[in-house]
Amino acid sequence: MNVLKTLGATAVGLMDQMSPVAEKVKEGADDLLEKLGTESRQLGELMVERFGEQMEQLPDATLKRLNLVTARKSRRRMIWAMLIGLVVGAALVKAISRKNEQSYPEVNRREPWNETRPPAPVTGEIPR
Repeated sequence: MNVLKTLGATAVGLMDQMSPVAEKVKEGADDLLEKLGTESRQLGELMVERFGEQMEQLPDATLKRLNLVTARKSRRRMIWAMLIGLVVGAALVKAISRKNEQSYPEVNRREPWNETRPPAPVTGEIPR
Protein backbone atom coordinates (compact mmCIF):
# COMPACT_ATOMS: atom_id res chain seq x y z
CA MET A 1 0.00 0.00 0.00
CA ASN A 2 2.84 2.36 0.79
CA VAL A 3 4.30 1.70 -2.64
CA LEU A 4 1.01 2.64 -4.32
CA LYS A 5 0.75 5.81 -2.23
CA THR A 6 4.33 6.73 -3.08
CA LEU A 7 3.75 6.12 -6.80
CA GLY A 8 0.54 8.15 -6.72
CA ALA A 9 2.20 11.03 -4.90
CA THR A 10 5.13 10.95 -7.32
CA ALA A 11 2.77 10.98 -10.29
CA VAL A 12 0.82 13.93 -8.88
CA GLY A 13 4.05 15.83 -8.16
CA LEU A 14 5.35 15.10 -11.67
CA MET A 15 2.09 16.28 -13.24
CA ASP A 16 2.24 19.50 -11.23
CA GLN A 17 5.78 20.14 -12.41
CA MET A 18 5.20 19.14 -16.04
CA SER A 19 1.89 20.91 -16.72
CA PRO A 20 3.46 24.42 -17.00
CA VAL A 21 6.17 23.02 -19.26
CA ALA A 22 3.60 21.25 -21.42
CA GLU A 23 1.55 24.46 -21.63
CA LYS A 24 4.60 26.45 -22.75
CA VAL A 25 5.46 23.82 -25.37
CA LYS A 26 1.88 23.89 -26.65
CA GLU A 27 1.88 27.71 -26.91
CA GLY A 28 5.25 27.61 -28.68
CA ALA A 29 3.99 25.02 -31.15
CA ASP A 30 0.84 27.06 -31.83
CA ASP A 31 2.93 30.19 -32.45
CA LEU A 32 5.30 28.28 -34.72
CA LEU A 33 2.45 26.82 -36.77
CA GLU A 34 0.85 30.25 -37.08
CA LYS A 35 4.14 31.77 -38.27
CA LEU A 36 4.65 28.94 -40.75
CA GLY A 37 1.14 29.42 -42.13
CA THR A 38 1.63 33.17 -42.50
CA GLU A 39 5.02 32.80 -44.15
CA SER A 40 3.83 30.11 -46.57
CA ARG A 41 0.79 32.19 -47.51
CA GLN A 42 2.96 35.24 -48.18
CA LEU A 43 5.45 33.17 -50.17
CA GLY A 44 2.64 31.66 -52.26
CA GLU A 45 1.16 35.09 -53.00
CA LEU A 46 4.58 36.42 -53.99
CA MET A 47 5.26 33.45 -56.28
CA VAL A 48 1.88 33.77 -57.99
CA GLU A 49 2.38 37.51 -58.45
CA ARG A 50 5.86 37.12 -59.97
CA PHE A 51 4.78 34.23 -62.18
CA GLY A 52 1.82 36.25 -63.44
CA GLU A 53 4.04 39.22 -64.22
CA GLN A 54 6.44 37.03 -66.16
CA MET A 55 3.63 35.30 -68.06
CA GLU A 56 2.19 38.68 -69.07
CA GLN A 57 5.49 39.58 -70.70
CA LEU A 58 5.54 36.50 -72.93
CA PRO A 59 4.49 37.08 -76.53
CA ASP A 60 1.35 35.37 -77.89
CA ALA A 61 3.40 33.07 -80.13
CA THR A 62 5.25 31.67 -77.13
CA LEU A 63 1.99 31.20 -75.25
CA LYS A 64 0.55 29.25 -78.18
CA ARG A 65 3.68 27.11 -78.32
CA LEU A 66 3.30 26.36 -74.61
CA ASN A 67 -0.38 25.52 -75.17
CA LEU A 68 -1.47 28.50 -73.07
CA VAL A 69 -3.98 31.20 -73.96
CA THR A 70 -3.81 34.95 -73.62
CA ALA A 71 -5.53 36.73 -70.75
CA ARG A 72 -8.09 38.22 -73.13
CA LYS A 73 -9.03 34.84 -74.56
CA SER A 74 -9.12 33.30 -71.09
CA ARG A 75 -11.41 36.08 -69.84
CA ARG A 76 -13.71 35.61 -72.84
CA ARG A 77 -13.92 31.86 -72.21
CA MET A 78 -14.67 32.46 -68.52
CA ILE A 79 -17.52 34.86 -69.36
CA TRP A 80 -19.03 32.42 -71.84
CA ALA A 81 -18.75 29.56 -69.32
CA MET A 82 -20.49 31.68 -66.67
CA LEU A 83 -23.31 32.62 -69.03
CA ILE A 84 -23.80 29.04 -70.17
CA GLY A 85 -23.72 27.88 -66.55
CA LEU A 86 -26.37 30.42 -65.57
CA VAL A 87 -28.67 29.38 -68.42
CA VAL A 88 -28.25 25.66 -67.74
CA GLY A 89 -28.72 26.21 -64.00
CA ALA A 90 -31.91 28.21 -64.56
CA ALA A 91 -33.26 25.51 -66.89
CA LEU A 92 -32.51 22.80 -64.32
CA VAL A 93 -34.20 24.75 -61.51
CA LYS A 94 -37.25 25.34 -63.71
CA ALA A 95 -37.44 21.65 -64.66
CA ILE A 96 -37.08 20.50 -61.07
CA SER A 97 -39.66 22.96 -59.75
CA ARG A 98 -42.11 21.94 -62.49
CA LYS A 99 -41.55 18.26 -61.65
CA ASN A 100 -42.19 18.96 -57.94
CA GLU A 101 -45.39 20.87 -58.76
CA GLN A 102 -46.65 17.92 -60.80
CA SER A 103 -45.57 15.32 -58.23
CA TYR A 104 -46.88 17.11 -55.15
CA PRO A 105 -49.88 19.26 -56.11
CA GLU A 106 -51.12 19.30 -52.52
CA VAL A 107 -48.13 21.43 -51.53
CA ASN A 108 -49.35 24.36 -53.63
CA ARG A 109 -52.94 24.45 -52.37
CA ARG A 110 -53.90 26.90 -49.67
CA GLU A 111 -54.00 25.58 -46.18
CA PRO A 112 -56.60 26.94 -43.75
CA TRP A 113 -53.91 28.00 -41.25
CA ASN A 114 -52.23 30.14 -43.93
CA GLU A 115 -55.38 32.08 -44.81
CA THR A 116 -55.92 35.47 -43.29
CA ARG A 117 -58.78 35.63 -40.81
CA PRO A 118 -60.70 38.68 -39.70
CA PRO A 119 -59.82 39.78 -36.20
CA ALA A 120 -62.01 38.40 -33.42
CA PRO A 121 -64.38 40.85 -31.74
CA VAL A 122 -63.24 42.23 -28.40
CA THR A 123 -65.61 40.91 -25.73
CA GLY A 124 -63.43 41.06 -22.66
CA GLU A 125 -63.48 37.26 -22.21
CA ILE A 126 -60.37 35.15 -22.29
CA PRO A 127 -60.41 32.71 -25.24
CA ARG A 128 -60.05 29.05 -24.41
